[in-house]
Amino acid sequence: MNLRLPSVKRPPPGGLFRDLLGLARGLGATVAHLLKKSPASLLPVAPAGTLRLVAAGPGPHACIGCGWCVAACPPKCLTLVLPPGTPEPTLDPSARLELDQLQCTSCARCVEVCPVDALDLKGELARPTSSRDAAILVLPLVSHPGSSRDP
Repeated sequence: MNLRLPSVKRPPPGGLFRDLLGLARGLGATVAHLLKKSPASLLPVAPAGTLRLVAAGPGPHACIGCGWCVAACPPKCLTLVLPPGTPEPTLDPSARLELDQLQCTSCARCVEVCPVDALDLKGELARPTSSRDAAILVLPLVSHPGSSRDP
C-alpha cells in the first residue's frame, strides 16, 4: 500500500504577519463598536413608556426615506408609506413614515441606524387615544425637492 500525502504549500514570506495584522484591525473595529455607547444608554433612566419617538424637522437632519429604521425595528411599528409608482421616497412630498405608538417599545434601534439622525427619543408622553388609528403618528419626509435640505 503506497500512500501519497498532499504537498503543503508554504505561505509567502510576510503572509502570516499580513493575516494577523488584518485580523487585529477587524478585531479592533469590533471592540470599538462594542464599547460605543448606544443612544438608549445616553438617555436618562425613566419608566417604560415615557419616551416618544420624534422626527427632526427640515434641515440637515431631515429624513431621507432610506428605510433603515423600518428594517431595524423589532416590533415592526414603523412603516414607510409611498404613493403607488413612486421610485424614491424623496421625490414625492406625500411620502411619509408612520409610527404605531401602541407597538413602539422605545428600544432606540431606529435612532441608532438612522444615517442622518432624523429620529430621536424625547421625554414626551404619547397622548392617550380612544382608537387605534389615532395612535398612528405620521412623520412626514421633509427632504423632497424644494425643501431646505436641497442646495
